[in-house]
Amino acid sequence: MQQINYLRSILAMTASLLLASGSVCARDLPAIQNPLLWKINTSPPSWLFGTIHLPDERVTTLPAEVQSAFDQSKAFYAEVPMDSRMLLRATLGTLRNDQKTLKDVLPRKTLSRLQLRLKKINPTLSAGAFIGMKTWDVTTSLALLENKSKHPQSISLDLVLYQSAQMAGKRVGGLESVEQQLGYLDQFSEQEQIEMLDNRLQQMDKAEKEHTTISEIMIQWYLKGDVENIHHIIEFPMPQNQALQQRAVKSLITNRNKTMAKSIAEILRLHPGESHFFALGAAHLGGGNSVQNHLRKLGFTTERVTAQ
Repeated sequence: MQQINYLRSILAMTASLLLASGSVCARDLPAIQNPLLWKINTSPPSWLFGTIHLPDERVTTLPAEVQSAFDQSKAFYAEVPMDSRMLLRATLGTLRNDQKTLKDVLPRKTLSRLQLRLKKINPTLSAGAFIGMKTWDVTTSLALLENKSKHPQSISLDLVLYQSAQMAGKRVGGLESVEQQLGYLDQFSEQEQIEMLDNRLQQMDKAEKEHTTISEIMIQWYLKGDVENIHHIIEFPMPQNQALQQRAVKSLITNRNKTMAKSIAEILRLHPGESHFFALGAAHLGGGNSVQNHLRKLGFTTERVTAQ
């Protein structure tokens, strides 16, 4: 349960799932074709790996290039620390603190659409399971629940890597704090969060008509290794509120890219002569404002690793 609750709060690919257009992509790829892996040209080299925060065996089975880079590294960093104490703090951060419930804040039409979508995901689910949760948590949970229903035994790639690093005796840590990540979504007003939920439900309806799901669309782009298409998807405007779309992208992606690049640079300078493995959401690795571009400005060059 803590693993699922943590997935609700982690934001890099959550942001893209919040804002995805539902664009159709190539389907039925069975495994990662071109991993989102970059070599940071330090001595020895360090590594930047794009992840997707969904539980799926196709994603968690690492290509040889990624496994080799991970094995070489002495330290592992996810977006946030993922130990049990941090998972609990993340879970607590999804609870409402305004003395209201979901039924108090959601319009009747939105609540009805949510109830219908949850039943389609799993007949045993209902909006009552989210009664005390923040509205943004409901939005970020939908695609995760959709994917989890198909892969009930899987955990997210980030958590797989974090636990593997701990078992291997690597130094582990995070590029941001749990409080920072939760704060990125808490800044949106209740009305804005409701708009995001309505947009998500609309995306899921559209995907259903195309005989796919939001989570499967994202996974297929990820398996293909098309980082620019992943980045493009998150910038697709919300037709009903483009100003909110632009603010969300700036807060959840643009500003965080700069922050995480600074954290990476600080770690590399603090521990010279060590190999580090940094895992963060794939959405942060595409476009002109990517983490790699910020690292270059900070004096670190990167190059993508070609699939063998």
